[in-house]
Amino acid sequence: MVFSAAHCVENLSKADYERIFVVLGSTEIYSNAPKSKRFKVLQIISHKSYDTRKIINDIALVKIERFDSELVPEFLTIKRKGSTNIGLTA
Repeated sequence: MVFSAAHCVENLSKADYERIFVVLGSTEIYSNAPKSKRFKVLQIISHKSYDTRKIINDIALVKIERFDSELVPEFLTIKRKGSTNIGLTA
């Protein structure tokens, strides 16, 4: 699992999981950085008390297909394929 802001993933449905991916190990979505890796999204769980109007409890867990324990990300980048909508979390 990795963390994201709930507002970055709030409008995604399960059908969207096939069109998005998580990049760990880079701050750029299309990076050739040697340590960057892409992961499929399996599930997104937003905080049960996330308030879209007040933007409180703005956190979500993103379950990915696998995680390499040697990879320690500084940033999490979420990108919808074919879109410029990018979420970035430190």
